[in-house]
Amino acid sequence: MTRSQASVALVCVGFGLLGYLTADWLRAPRFKHVVAGVIRNTGTGWEAITSDGHSAIGIARVRQDDKSIIIEYDFRASRVVTFIVTPDETYAVEDRLICGSSVRLSHAVIQCSTNAGGVAVNPASLTKPFGNLWLFGLFE
Repeated sequence: MTRSQASVALVCVGFGLLGYLTADWLRAPRFKHVVAGVIRNTGTGWEAITSDGHSAIGIARVRQDDKSIIIEYDFRASRVVTFIVTPDETYAVEDRLICGSSVRLSHAVIQCSTNAGGVAVNPASLTKPFGNLWLFGLFE
């Protein structure tokens, strides 16, 4: 084995170990609940995508009002560790969409705005056949 082949092998082992440690970290006992998935509004309201190669974890219901998208969990947490919401490339590039969330023990409230003014947009107006918001949360 040449020195360069050995370096490549070492990097591959390192990435394999990193994947194992990351997976093990996510299974750590302190994280009791996970919310993960993709939501989309094709014109009939926001919903979790559970087909087309996507699945949802920990999402009981998705609803909306005139300013927010509400993600109801299928559990009640005792503490929030993290919750991340991000637009996909369609919304990020075409609409310059920015989203944030207020996270509670039983649900998260997501608000989005375009880069023009920072005013919350009505989520009913955000409709794209392949535009998504990605969600990930860890809870105790």
